[in-house]
Amino acid sequence: MILASVLLIAKVFQATSIDSDIYFGGSKAGTNHYEQKADQSIVSTSHVTLQGFDIDSALTISQANNVPVRLSFLETMKQGNKIVKYGKVEVQDGKAKVSVAENGVPIERTVKMEFPFFATFHPQVFAATFGKLKWDQKTKFDLPTFLVEGGVVFNIGAKPLESKLVYADGTSIATRYVELTLASVVLKGAFTEDGKFIGIDIPSQKFRVVRRGYEAAFEDPLAKYPELSQPKNETETVQIDVPLRDGTMTKATLIRPTTPGKYPTILERTPYGRLMTAGGGEPYAKRGYAYVVQDVRGTGDSKGQFDPMVTERKDGYDTIDWISKQSWCDGNIGMIGASYGGFVQWAAAVEHHPALKCIIPQVSPPSSAMWNIPYENGVLCLLSDLWWLRIVDNPKGQNMLTALNEITNMKGLLTLPLDKADDKLLGFNSKIWTKFLERDTSTKWPGWDFDALMKTVKIPAFHISGWFDGDEIGTQRNWQFVRAGGNDKQWLMYGPWTHFFNTTTKMGNVDFGKDAVVELESQYLRWFDTWLKGKSVGLENVPKVRYFAMGENKWRQSEDWPPKGSKPETRYFEFGAVNSGPKSEAKLVLSPKKDSSAQSTYDPSKSKVGVDSVAVGDSGEDLFAKDKDIPKEVIVLRTEPFDRDRLITGPVTVEFDFKSSARDTDFYAIGLDQDPVKGHFAVFRTGKLKASYMQGLDKQRFLTPGKTYRAKLLLWDGANLFKKGHRFSLMIMQSTFPGTARNLGTTEPILTGTKMVVQRNVIMSTKKSPAVIRFQVVQ
Repeated sequence: MILASVLLIAKVFQATSIDSDIYFGGSKAGTNHYEQKADQSIVSTSHVTLQGFDIDSALTISQANNVPVRLSFLETMKQGNKIVKYGKVEVQDGKAKVSVAENGVPIERTVKMEFPFFATFHPQVFAATFGKLKWDQKTKFDLPTFLVEGGVVFNIGAKPLESKLVYADGTSIATRYVELTLASVVLKGAFTEDGKFIGIDIPSQKFRVVRRGYEAAFEDPLAKYPELSQPKNETETVQIDVPLRDGTMTKATLIRPTTPGKYPTILERTPYGRLMTAGGGEPYAKRGYAYVVQDVRGTGDSKGQFDPMVTERKDGYDTIDWISKQSWCDGNIGMIGASYGGFVQWAAAVEHHPALKCIIPQVSPPSSAMWNIPYENGVLCLLSDLWWLRIVDNPKGQNMLTALNEITNMKGLLTLPLDKADDKLLGFNSKIWTKFLERDTSTKWPGWDFDALMKTVKIPAFHISGWFDGDEIGTQRNWQFVRAGGNDKQWLMYGPWTHFFNTTTKMGNVDFGKDAVVELESQYLRWFDTWLKGKSVGLENVPKVRYFAMGENKWRQSEDWPPKGSKPETRYFEFGAVNSGPKSEAKLVLSPKKDSSAQSTYDPSKSKVGVDSVAVGDSGEDLFAKDKDIPKEVIVLRTEPFDRDRLITGPVTVEFDFKSSARDTDFYAIGLDQDPVKGHFAVFRTGKLKASYMQGLDKQRFLTPGKTYRAKLLLWDGANLFKKGHRFSLMIMQSTFPGTARNLGTTEPILTGTKMVVQRNVIMSTKKSPAVIRFQVVQ
């Protein structure tokens, strides 16, 4: 098989060499040189500067007497002079020896080699599949493929697309296109009619490799909108110093047109190293914008002490003020950025600098430390907090790319007191983690407790998030606060995405369809052209709200959220003889018929990693929880099977009376679509409540054992078509450890607490004070 594949490669590539350019974020990031020598051996080398890393990659295929004797691959990733990651693959006799090292830790294994193979920075080699494509059928088929960088075999989906003439390399070239699906990432490949490589394009990753002279093979998605600013400028990149009011000097990268003048300016502020995102500025600079990417205080090359979120209101104002006074800025500033880069926009917006005209916060955390990170409604978000600190507070030099690797020492999350959990889990002590635990109320977060100020934001805001975004509750709350303040210049987009929004069409075994990933670059440019340049580019024709309805895999639009015309519906709890586990008889009914209750017990000392919660809604292989997998401690309530399709959206709230044997306890609620065949699929992700914060996040008010209280939980937003025969199921639990910290049931501080008590709780629903779930119904 190796011989046949290599000979096919030799047949496809008649030219002795091919030079290609590698693009990321619209900017040239590197080059590739591919050479097929006289002895039919192949040598391909690439150099890429990508998000602050230098990547050198080399792939060779050697032959003797037309028989392949070796495939060799070596790729190194450097940050400065330090090698942070390398991958090495040696193939001989159909077996691949794979060696990978990250931060000096090597991992080696031997795997069976499969051909064809795919390498991100050497896509020419995938042309060996050209003859296998069923061009006349236009049908998709799976092909076992060896991913060289990872040293793994997986199926790649291939579907021939259209053929068309492309004016390239001085003449019209008949070009054939193919759609390739690697895991959940969709690529578009282009070849000449005789199978010569032209290029690949990954729109969701803003990544492209294209043979020189053939750039016209892939269309610029912005070219179809002539009303938008056009790329007419040459650009330059310079490093600048941005002072803050206390004298701290921060570092930023400025990308601007080379022609002297004043330009509207787009600002991006990040703690992840400005070089990670600076490449995205060139397309804007070409279109007449200045683009600034700044390392926030105490990160990257900026001076000062990094205290996450706390200083960003003042620092954001100071940065905008300084930029507005520069000779290259016309006084109109907009902001864009994701995650922390979304939060800093809201922090700046509530300071009301007159030069800040609009923002695009993507997957943003909320305006309170008590509502997502590090806490949500009083509950400590244990695993996500520590994972994040692994990136931003790691003395071992962890970076964004390597920090995405799996955490292996999960038992470290059982450590008490929690102040030592960072040492056990991550292998280092984090001062920021200690601050997180010490600041256990909203009054201890100066600078990051500005919910009340959000209603004063009047500038245009374009919110973007996903139903599986780990910060979705931020977008949900930010939208509602600004909406309550009367701001009608808000746009909102919710997709079926994780925190890495708009990058994949699938999650685990759920395929949302090719339309799940959308083209956003023109929407961003339309936004900035409107609010920073004052151009009339048709923004008024763009729907205020676009949301993806799961279950029907369809984008819908509205003028508001919750969707305009949707109607609230209330369902009441009705408990039975069995209320927990897979055999629960508890119901969600349209009217309360009787008084009923359910009991649950939680013993934090018996918690084990990964067994305290229902495994749904993550990025694992199977996103459906089967009845048999529901822990016996989880309370489950269900509607009757729906007699018709029903589109249900957020907001979703749950309220119930309860009493506890302990001084403190937690409640969690998750809303699911129960498919009678597949199982339960998480639609409205987990709302949380630590009971000692029920009366306010400003201080803990511990329970009186045996006294009745009213719990209120806000679930995360979603939109789902519940099909006929499906049920709405609600699960209530007392722990989602290790995602969240265990409630020890005592009055000890979370920083130092070690004592644990059993919590015996009773949830009650009466005609006088019914337990309810409320949601919105569109149809």
